Amino acid sequence: MLSDDPDAGRVEVSYLDVGKGQSVLVQSPDGNLLVDAGSTSTSKISYDGSLKKQLEENGVNTIDKLVLTHGHEDHVSYGEYLLEDFDVEEVYWNAKADSKTARNLERALEEADTAGELEFHSSVTSGDGDSLEPGSSVDVQVVHPDAPVGSDVDAESVALTVEAQEKRFHIASDARDPSNVKADGDVDVLTLQHHGAASTTE
Repeated sequence: MLSDDPDAGRVEVSYLDVGKGQSVLVQSPDGNLLVDAGSTSTSKISYDGSLKKQLEENGVNTIDKLVLTHGHEDHVSYGEYLLEDFDVEEVYWNAKADSKTARNLERALEEADTAGELEFHSSVTSGDGDSLEPGSSVDVQVVHPDAPVGSDVDAESVALTVEAQEKRFHIASDARDPSNVKADGDVDVLTLQHHGAASTTE
């Protein structure tokens, strides 16, 4: 997505091909936001040939904000590899981990936070949109969840809308109830809830 004003800089939103999974990259003059980093594959080879390769092709060295919408492998499986290969500044995740991969990532994030290598925020709710913005040129609105909802990984999925240069991108995530993850107003690009499942975004 290019601005018509050359002095305004460029904000680019890329939907990265990670196989069966999700990863959305938002690049702005102020920094990079990555939403999700996972696939049903957990192998380093798959990561090297998909997410890592595409991030490098887009010139990414630093991930200023990493948002993990929830703890299922198809959204977090490449998280530990990212910590090894890129300078990750802040991570936002409600950290409901129900697999070995997710538990290992949660442990790695807690250890990195303790060591001062990054900031790990283990709670994300609808009041946190401003914190997720990589800079003044991008607006982020978290529409779900309003508050922690317990141990259900999908139910606590983070749904958010990214707005930049008069374009709006909505990531509905995997929350079970479509009514809970609707964008506030019209959007230009919609990522369907739960990968387009039968109960997907209305």
